[in-house]
Amino acid sequence: MCEKMNKDRIDKDEIRPDYEQMIRARNQANRFARQLGIQIIDMQRGYAKAMMPITKEVKNPIGSVHGGCLFTLADVVCGAAASSYGMQATTLDSSFHFLRAGLEDDGELYGTAQVIKHGKRITVLDTKISDQTGRILCTGTFTYMSIGKKF
Repeated sequence: MCEKMNKDRIDKDEIRPDYEQMIRARNQANRFARQLGIQIIDMQRGYAKAMMPITKEVKNPIGSVHGGCLFTLADVVCGAAASSYGMQATTLDSSFHFLRAGLEDDGELYGTAQVIKHGKRITVLDTKISDQTGRILCTGTFTYMSIGKKF
C-alpha cells in the first residue's frame, strides 16, 4: 500500500507544464508587453525572468526609463511566475518601490519574479527590476489570483 502511495505521489509530482510552450504563448498573447519589447526569457515553477530593451520610446521627458514601463515589466514577469503552475492568474494588488533611475541610453532591463506563497487561489511574489549591469532599479511585492482557467 505504501509503495503505491509513493508511486502515485511521484507520478503526480512529475507532471510539469511545458515552460517553453508557455513562454512562447505568453510572449505572443501579451500585445501590450510586445509593444514595449518585453519578452519572457525564462520560466520555471514559481519563477520567471523577462527582458525589456531600453529604447527612446520607453524614456520619459527627463531621459530615464518611464516608471510605467518599469512597473509593466514587473507586472508581466510576476504574471508569468504566477501562471507557472499551469493556471491563468490576474493581478490583485502590488507594492512597488522605485530605487534608482534607469538612465542608460541603450541596453536591456531585466525583471525577475519569485513566488513567496502559492495557494489554491492566491499567489504572492517578490520581484526585482535591474539593468544589464545587475544594478537593482526597483523592487516589489505582487499578489495574483488564479482565475480558474488552465493556461
